[in-house]
Amino acid sequence: MQVSDVARLYASKLAWAGIVEHGTAGALWPFEELLAESKRLAEQGADALVLRLKDLHHERLSPNRVLLTVTFEESHVGDDPASTHERWDQFALVCTRPNYGGRRWWFECPGCTSRRACIYLIPCLYSYCRECLGLTYESQL
Repeated sequence: MQVSDVARLYASKLAWAGIVEHGTAGALWPFEELLAESKRLAEQGADALVLRLKDLHHERLSPNRVLLTVTFEESHVGDDPASTHERWDQFALVCTRPNYGGRRWWFECPGCTSRRACIYLIPCLYSYCRECLGLTYESQL
């Protein structure tokens, strides 16, 4: 499977929207982009999720670590609306401080615990980084 076939969420977009700092008080546009991306993939025939954000819980564990618990309603294109089910994921975000100042937020992959700019949401699985899921780029084929 290729990265272009999978919906993904970027840590930097969550930070820019204010979700990392303010939780549900932040703008939710990264999740709206995720929904649009999942619909686009499903229309192309990929076994993609159609996701809708249902709930977001924000917990600051330390000044440099945030835990987001996200609940989605998950379905596939053509599924009966009654077959929609809930899916929740926990995303740990950690920050680094670049030499030029400011903060840079990263996802901590639950599989390998390395810092990643984005995570991928695979149907019926947890969300992991590209390497843990074995995803490739088209140029690698």
